[in-house]
Amino acid sequence: MADIKQAAKWMEEGRLVKRPGWFKNFSYKADDAPYPNVVCSNGSDMNKEGLQLIDLLAEDWELADSEPPA
Repeated sequence: MADIKQAAKWMEEGRLVKRPGWFKNFSYKADDAPYPNVVCSNGSDMNKEGLQLIDLLAEDWELADSEPPA
């Protein structure tokens, strides 16, 4: 379990992050095009699925992927 700062570091490493209780296929990841950004891993619109204040303050972030990207 981690805070949003650690979750951001994981995303910078190319990992998927989520909070417990989210849908199985829903997580956040980093996207570098055209500049570093957070996107939904399932293709949802970030304007509809953006980070909420409760997510930013949470300390229960976890990795959603089992292995780091190659």
